[in-house]
Amino acid sequence: MPTMNLQQTSRDDYSAIVTVNQFKALGSYSNCCFQDEEMYRKYMESVKKRDVNKIKLSEVKSQLVNSWNTEKLLRYTAQNFTTNSDGFVIQWVFPQAYYSIFNSTLAFFETVGHSERSHVAVRAKVADLAHSGKYPEKLCVWSDGVKNNMTVEGLACSKEGFEPLLYLPDDDNNVKCHIHSFMRTTRQIYLDKKREDLNGKFKTKQGGNKKQLTFADWNKVSEALKKTSWLCLLYRKRIKANYQDIDTFLSNEFQVSEVINAIVSLVNVLNFVNEINIYKSIGEEMEGWIGNRYQFVSDRVEKMALSTLLCYPK
Repeated sequence: MPTMNLQQTSRDDYSAIVTVNQFKALGSYSNCCFQDEEMYRKYMESVKKRDVNKIKLSEVKSQLVNSWNTEKLLRYTAQNFTTNSDGFVIQWVFPQAYYSIFNSTLAFFETVGHSERSHVAVRAKVADLAHSGKYPEKLCVWSDGVKNNMTVEGLACSKEGFEPLLYLPDDDNNVKCHIHSFMRTTRQIYLDKKREDLNGKFKTKQGGNKKQLTFADWNKVSEALKKTSWLCLLYRKRIKANYQDIDTFLSNEFQVSEVINAIVSLVNVLNFVNEINIYKSIGEEMEGWIGNRYQFVSDRVEKMALSTLLCYPK
């Protein structure tokens, strides 16, 4: 709940409140997704088992262990840095979150046969998989288009009367509105960056570089950018937080524990999805890598094993 109104709020405090609200919403939504047993039963049933002989197990293990180690550090941070004076740790948390999911995604891709490996290619593929319905239903969320014609798909909500300074955890529409805004802002930041990357591609009739793009030009930027997804959102924070947002994180309005716990929830659910795909093909092998070092992974594996539609691969 915000502690001041817009007229009383400094730029950094306003940004802190909005950022916290967005992450609270993201954490709440992630927890709801993780707890939706029916959704996961349907998803587990849809995942196809791949011939283990076609999988580079050493690469899958390397990426998964990297992911788990990074998630373990993230969870340690969440347990030990929880006061508002610890706002500086957010600069560690965003890279930890991003790389944990990125590495588990690489392991997932290797298991199912996707060839993408670079950050740009993996983020684009994740968005395409969401667009194609290849993730659990509530996680098939992505953004597309340009500023005046932008869509956030898979997350229907009404923005009428929505106030960014107000977070209502029991209001499903309010939660989705915060995430919707988070995705739209992420999309706009990526569009602006892609427009910079394409500088020189848009010419005036006189042959000079355009200072302002037409709607058609922006659509070309959008096509070059492709879709954006959850992983893009974390990559944006991993970069932007390191250079621009430290005053936001040090604001008295920035609730460190709320943000870190929300990030842990997002990492938990997205890594779980990746692990489902891996476990379906190499379950016993994967269990051997977990040992007693990653209790949070063991808990997720137990969640998979309890499903009547997912048997331990032989």
